[in-house]
Amino acid sequence: VSAATLAATIYLLFLLPARGSGAEEALVEAILYVLWDLKQKIGHATRTIEECLRQARAAIDRLQPTGLIEFDGKTVRLTERGRLFSNEVFQEFLGAEEVRG
Repeated sequence: VSAATLAATIYLLFLLPARGSGAEEALVEAILYVLWDLKQKIGHATRTIEECLRQARAAIDRLQPTGLIEFDGKTVRLTERGRLFSNEVFQEFLGAEEVRG
């Protein structure tokens, strides 16, 4: 996670039905420009449902061996150690692509 992502005030995930729709991506861009014009520091990502699921599975695979989370195949829980570092776990899971502000 970049230092710029950690400095963001607002984190947004724009969930799109599929990639390649210029109208939806133009809408996302318009929303971001309004927020940037208001001097907001925005962390954002634009993903499909499939991309979100893939990234969630990858985050679980990365974090489970660290002892920060437990995963029983259905539910992810923070361990005691994970609660101590919960902000770092959240930032890792979030993985915002860009921050601008």
